[in-house]
Amino acid sequence: MYAHRLDPGNHCNLLRLFALDATGCPRLLPQPNAVGHFKAGWLDNPSSAHDVASSFQRLRSALAARVEAKRAYIVSRGIEPVHALPRACFDSLSQEGRDAFYRRPAAPATAPVRMPAFDISYKPR
Repeated sequence: MYAHRLDPGNHCNLLRLFALDATGCPRLLPQPNAVGHFKAGWLDNPSSAHDVASSFQRLRSALAARVEAKRAYIVSRGIEPVHALPRACFDSLSQEGRDAFYRRPAAPATAPVRMPAFDISYKPR
C-alpha cells in the first residue's frame, strides 16, 4: 500500500510500518528513532494509521474473496488448486524488503572530489 499522492514513485510501502496483531488487524510498529515529519504524520495523528488499517482490511477481504472464487473455479473444473495462492498468506504482512529499505548498506568510501583551480571573472553589462 502506497500513499501515491505523497509518494508518486511508490518508494515506501506503508505496510512496512505495520504488523498484524492477534486479531489480524494491522497495528503501527513502534518507531523510536522517527524524524519529526514522521511523528507528526503518524504518531501524533492516529487517524492516518487507522485509515491505512481500515483500507488494508477492506482490500485484504476483497482479495481473499477473489482468490476463493478462483480456487472454486479451479476445483469446479476438476483440478486440484495446488498452485493457487495459499489462504495463509492473508494472515501475515511480509516484512521482506523492509530491512533492505531501512538499513541500506553503507555507501562505499570514495576519494574526495578535487576541483581544478580556476578564475572567475565577472563583467557587468
